[in-house]
Amino acid sequence: MSDGSPPSSWYDPPEPKYDYEIKAEKPADAGEMCERDNCYEEAALQVKVGEVRYDGGWRIVCKGHYESVIEDAIDDAENYEPDYEED
Repeated sequence: MSDGSPPSSWYDPPEPKYDYEIKAEKPADAGEMCERDNCYEEAALQVKVGEVRYDGGWRIVCKGHYESVIEDAIDDAENYEPDYEED
């Protein structure tokens, strides 16, 4: 007889803290370099990444870092520390 609780194998993952998506993309300008740290490849795309309900900012990436551009945006948001000593 069931007591109404879910089985012990049932798992409901938490909602994501950040819900980013690619809003737009366009070819990178000739000679632009990938913005990713320690990447020295020529950029392939300019990608606009933002939260689902909000506009975002442009990131310049090579072909190899296109797949990780959303993860990079999440890492940047999680590691953001405001500068309280602005003049």
